[in-house]
Order: sequence, then C-alpha cells, then structure tokens
Amino acid sequence: YFSGKDVCVAMLDIDFFKKVNDTYGHDKGDMVLRTLSRVISQYTDDTIHAGRYGGEEFLILFSGYTRKQAGKILEGMLTNFRNQEYDFLPEDVIITFSAGFTYVEGFIKCADEALYYSKEHGRNQITYYNDLRLRDMQVNR
Repeated sequence: YFSGKDVCVAMLDIDFFKKVNDTYGHDKGDMVLRTLSRVISQYTDDTIHAGRYGGEEFLILFSGYTRKQAGKILEGMLTNFRNQEYDFLPEDVIITFSAGFTYVEGFIKCADEALYYSKEHGRNQITYYNDLRLRDMQVNR
C-alpha cells in the first residue's frame, strides 16, 4: 500500500480529557471522543487513515503527503475540532487537542536495508533497522 511513498504519522491527544470526564461524566467524555472521530473522518480517504490508539489518543497515517501538506491538514483538524460546541460546556470553555507528527522519509529504503542485512548475515533472521543503525554507530566510534 505504501510502496514508494513517504508517510507522515501523527498522534493526537485530547487536552484535559480527564477533567471533562471527571467534571461532566463519562457520557460527555464519550461525546467528545465521537466528535473528534467525526472531525478526523472528514479528512480521511484512501491516503489518510486514522484510528483510536487508546484512551483519548488517535493515530493518523498520511500516505504520499509532504510534511507541510500533512501539517496543514492537521491544522485544519485542530481548527475544526476547536470550533465544536457542546451543550454541556460553559460558552468560554473550548476543547482542543495536541498533536505530534513525524515525516517518515524513505522508510521503505530503511526496511530494504534491514532485509539485505538479514540476507547477508546468514538469512533466516529478522533485522530491525534501528538496531542496524545502532550497530553502525558503535562500529564507527
């Protein structure tokens, strides 16, 4: 699916979600989760995939987007989510999320390097690319 494409990975977490649950109840917290799910789904398609990672965290994969493009989409999601209104909140309270993301440039190439290391060092094994990079760093010390 990702063959030849660069990928951005983002993790989102609803700000002060515990406070929403503790103050207004878990049913209202669930409403906030569903709202963020709806907002994210407005941006998903064959190139953007999202899912709940756990608790109030969501993971989003952008396939074939530049770092700048993925960042703009995330900004759109944040603005959209920030503008949502909830009938149980005072007017001056806004629910937001925080996000972190990374641009995984050439990750296919990294996996390919690890594969060739496995083949060149006896086959019948699995090599994790980051371990391979650590070996290189230790040898070059």
